[in-house]
Amino acid sequence: MIIAGCSTEKNTAVSRAYHQLTSRYNIYFNGYDSYNRGIKKAERSYRDDFTGLLAVFPAGEESMAGSISPEMERAIKKASKVVSVHSITAKPERKNRELTEKEKAFYNRNEYNNMVYEAYLLMGKSQFHKQDLFLAERTCRHIIQNYHDEKVKTEARVWLARTYTALKDYREAQKVFSVLEAERTMSGKLRKMMMAAWADFHIRQDNYELAIPRLEEALSLARRKKDRTRYLFILAQLYEKQGDEVSATGRYRKLIKMNPPYEMTFNAKINLAGTFDVENRDSREIRKELRKMLRDEKNKDFKDQIYFAFGRLAYREGKIDEAIEMYQKSAGSSVSNTAQKAVSYLAIADIYFARVQYREAQMFYDSAVTFLNREYPGYTEIASKSGNLSHLVRHIQTVEREDSLQYVASLSENERNAFIDRLIQKVREEEQRERQLQLEQQRDNMMYYQNQARFRDDFTEEGKWYFYNPTAVGFGQTEFKRKWGDRRLEDHWRRVNKSVAAFDALTVDDVDNNGQAANGTATAVKDNKSREFYMEGLPLNDSLMQISHALIRDALYGQGVAYRDLFRDRPKAIEAMEELNRRYNPQPYQLESYYDLHNMHREMGNDVMSGYYKNQIISTFPDSEYALILSDPEYLIRQTEKRNRIEQEYQNTYSLYLKGQYPEVIVLADQFAGQYQDHPILPKFYYLRALSIGQREGFMALKNELDMLIQKFPGHEVTEHAAEVIALIRDENPEIREQEEQQLAGEIYRYNQAERHFLAIAVNPSFVNLRQLTFNIINYNIEYHINNNYDVLEETLTGNERIISIRDFPDRASCEVYRSQLIISAGVFEGIPVNAEQILPVSAVNYATLMKDKSLSTYLKFYKKEYLSE
Repeated sequence: MIIAGCSTEKNTAVSRAYHQLTSRYNIYFNGYDSYNRGIKKAERSYRDDFTGLLAVFPAGEESMAGSISPEMERAIKKASKVVSVHSITAKPERKNRELTEKEKAFYNRNEYNNMVYEAYLLMGKSQFHKQDLFLAERTCRHIIQNYHDEKVKTEARVWLARTYTALKDYREAQKVFSVLEAERTMSGKLRKMMMAAWADFHIRQDNYELAIPRLEEALSLARRKKDRTRYLFILAQLYEKQGDEVSATGRYRKLIKMNPPYEMTFNAKINLAGTFDVENRDSREIRKELRKMLRDEKNKDFKDQIYFAFGRLAYREGKIDEAIEMYQKSAGSSVSNTAQKAVSYLAIADIYFARVQYREAQMFYDSAVTFLNREYPGYTEIASKSGNLSHLVRHIQTVEREDSLQYVASLSENERNAFIDRLIQKVREEEQRERQLQLEQQRDNMMYYQNQARFRDDFTEEGKWYFYNPTAVGFGQTEFKRKWGDRRLEDHWRRVNKSVAAFDALTVDDVDNNGQAANGTATAVKDNKSREFYMEGLPLNDSLMQISHALIRDALYGQGVAYRDLFRDRPKAIEAMEELNRRYNPQPYQLESYYDLHNMHREMGNDVMSGYYKNQIISTFPDSEYALILSDPEYLIRQTEKRNRIEQEYQNTYSLYLKGQYPEVIVLADQFAGQYQDHPILPKFYYLRALSIGQREGFMALKNELDMLIQKFPGHEVTEHAAEVIALIRDENPEIREQEEQQLAGEIYRYNQAERHFLAIAVNPSFVNLRQLTFNIINYNIEYHINNNYDVLEETLTGNERIISIRDFPDRASCEVYRSQLIISAGVFEGIPVNAEQILPVSAVNYATLMKDKSLSTYLKFYKKEYLSE
């Protein structure tokens, strides 16, 4: 009776109490416990990246989803079970009297077990942390739209706002935050999370000014020390980004007094160097603190960050060279912290770029991009700048290389050899210096390995496989990081520049004494201490010298364009283009460079030089469009009016086509073609003309016109539309396709019964066992044609068509005899779905054409006409 009374089909005070109690302290409890364990696990395992803004919600970061997925999945299952087993949707028995407003509200509820609301909320939170964001959004909206509990609905709105933020749907997130802002009954804990979520919403959009007051309020409401220290650190970072160094310094100092975890304390002290008031305070105090940190043994893994702090301080004091030195030390001492290495390289790159030292900037941007995480703020812009600089530097290096090669080539043979010998001597001296450094490194390492000898002996004595011994594995990881740093698991992990990895395939063992690879090809490996190494590439004859000059011309113009368009550096662009014209006159880029120089000098206010290049263009290239533009101020106006008039003509013609006035369209298109034979818009007129003819004369006429359009204007965007229309015509009119294939077959295939023939068997590998069929044919040949030595080959015709060819027959007649015998032979095609129409004689010449054309249906047209019509 008790069990029956507690059924979810009944809605009584007893059943409601029973299901709320059993769901809360049984299924829901276990699900919520799993959720909490997942959150704690994420918080423990999350590694903060102090080179950028800290995450407001580390446990909610996308990178944590995989590690806590099992816990969240279990929480979702438990929450779903609460809903499926304990949901009460049946209406209670209605009393025979007028209901009060409170009773009416109770009667109209969609759910009578309050724990179901909590279960849905747990489900949505778990889906969020599992990064099933669309499911989380749907679950939160379900709670808001269907349930009456305002407390649960408010919390669901907070999670809905966080979900929209994670989805980068900032418009919807802003709507939800606006609703939450008006909520006054929210608990302090929930309001703290809401304000932190709102700050996170602004931070993700780089609206730091709006994020600060939200996070300040979240800080005032936070009770856990972990939250307060995190919010303080982020606030200090935000103030620093806003340029409010006083507020940033105050937050960092307040944080340090709270005694947070050591890594956060350390980074707060480091960041103080970046917010230090260098104008009004003496930096000796903070330098003393940084040096003390540098000497501290427990900071040995953080030297890169300390040197970076020295660099920031030096930079803010205007000691740029010292800043570069400190940043280089920072990058050099980064072993496992690749994020810091990337930021250090980036700082150096920015300095060199500001100094307009593009070559040096390119090297350090390239290094920074190698180590930067793709999620780093501004990564796309940094990578783009690195690519642009690489493009520019390639041009600079081309000019320098070709100038050097030309200089060496201009020397007499004795002078050239003496010059090369000096280079070789420098190489030898450098190699000797590197060998000395390696010996010193070996001596330095000797003591380290001796100190570890007993440790390694312990591994051996245990008699266990290395990877079964956790201590040994830990030692190995430490040793690896000490030597190599924190490396990704990938091919060629030793290399920073993976582009040179291809040369690893050719080792010393692969090369013989004659400088040849094992496969007989010449190798690219040469001795850099031989004269031949430096003689390669020298332009020692007229043709090679002309090629070298052409490379310099192209590179100088490329430099000018890169300076002008990629970096907006007009002085450098002018320098490159004027150097081009000084060294080469005439040259292919002369007109374009004169016009660019005219414009750049004018933009810089140098009217004299701007006028000089204007006169050069008019006098040297009087018929060019540039000359017409410069000599006639009205020229561009007339050209613009002409373009507008032609565009209007096209629009009028198009309007006539839409109205169905096809004869008028054809006439206007013909008139335009007669008047503007080379105009870029002409293909569009021809396209309208073809469509109009098709409307009047049918599909075949339309197809012919479109074919002519494609031939007349290959590569134009209109031809793509024309090809699509032709394909549609073929699909909807099989007779046209048939006619085309018949015509094509007559054009590409030639019938000669006296030529060598193959027997081609066309099959679909999805339905035919190719190996079995080939085996059967070979067995048949061994049994009945042992003296003919027929070859059986398999080749791919298209994605789902294969050809098994039997070759060679002296002529058609012998091929036909073999075909008829093969078809009736027992066992060859038994159980294999191949019919006689798939077994086709084909001449050797036509077989080559078939494999090139790739259309079996086209050959079948030819085959039926020539082979079956007799």
